[in-house]
Amino acid sequence: MPLGYSGIVTYAYGLGAPAGATYTRTATTVPAGEIWVLQHASMWDADASIAAMSIHINRSGYSTVLAVVITPTTNTALIYNGALTMEEGDYVTFFYNANVEDDRVEGGMWAMRIDIDQ
Repeated sequence: MPLGYSGIVTYAYGLGAPAGATYTRTATTVPAGEIWVLQHASMWDADASIAAMSIHINRSGYSTVLAVVITPTTNTALIYNGALTMEEGDYVTFFYNANVEDDRVEGGMWAMRIDIDQ
């Protein structure tokens, strides 16, 4: 089988977040034998204004910001669209800073999966 599209990877969440300085959701880690091409990641806080929201790619012990919004108003979406290659061990993290208890936070990501161990 030639190297190419093998499927779609999705991750989604929606819940009432606890109060605190930072609330974090971490997506699934890229497993061995695959690479992912991140196409979209988004997040929002549906209930209250907070200090900031950010989407990060984490690889080799480093976190790189893909998108950030400071002092978003209620229902402001933060969106990353692109074509970022993710390798074994990489993952996406969603950060909410200074959220209020029981804020309804939602988000997710999708990527193209490419099997490389055929």
